[in-house]
Amino acid sequence: MGKKRDLIPILNSGNFSHILDVTMCWHEKKVPSLLDLFKLQERRLEIKTELIEVTKECESKEYLFELFRRKDALIECMKSRRG
Repeated sequence: MGKKRDLIPILNSGNFSHILDVTMCWHEKKVPSLLDLFKLQERRLEIKTELIEVTKECESKEYLFELFRRKDALIECMKSRRG
């Protein structure tokens, strides 16, 4: 996820107090399938998580959209580094 059109129904659906930001970094040349992620093979997969509390300053949709814009920028940067 990370696209604004996908987020609007989620943000309009109700109240929430926290957001869990999960970033998975796969250290291979190809993008893995979902099955590849769960196969019992040795590989390097970094999972970074951040629990963000929704406070008054970050309640606005624009704040949440900015979080996803930064995530999209990170993904594009990682893609360009792998060539």
